[in-house]
Amino acid sequence: MEKGETFAIAAPALNEFLFGIGTLPRAVHNLREWERLKQDFQVYAMDRLDAEESAKLRLALRRRGWQLGIIDSFIAVIALRYDLTLLTTDQDFAAIPNLKQQNWRILKIGESCRNLVPTFSRSHAPAWERGFGGHDIPTRARGNERN
Repeated sequence: MEKGETFAIAAPALNEFLFGIGTLPRAVHNLREWERLKQDFQVYAMDRLDAEESAKLRLALRRRGWQLGIIDSFIAVIALRYDLTLLTTDQDFAAIPNLKQQNWRILKIGESCRNLVPTFSRSHAPAWERGFGGHDIPTRARGNERN
């Protein structure tokens, strides 16, 4: 992380995270740790624009033969809308143009790195205009500002 960078989480990812840590044997401890850490995370909520862009993204990807789940599509459009870097090990995001991704997972000794998600550089084109061959693809309506 660079100086001045912070962590944030999209509301759909927060839902997945809390459900996931709540199902583990250490659920009580995990949830207590989240209570301690949550004030350090900005939460990006979803709105109508995110729902519309999410549907457009899923349709565009489907035309290319790629399935993207509803939650992942919300996470992707929020990351694109606010120019965020997505920390993930999930290959489901690989087909999304201009989505900045990093994988901070630490490999175990002898583990292959060939399945890790690469880091994508930021494009100067609007978030959705490249990579879909001119289909009806959404463009980012706003920059980094929260409205």
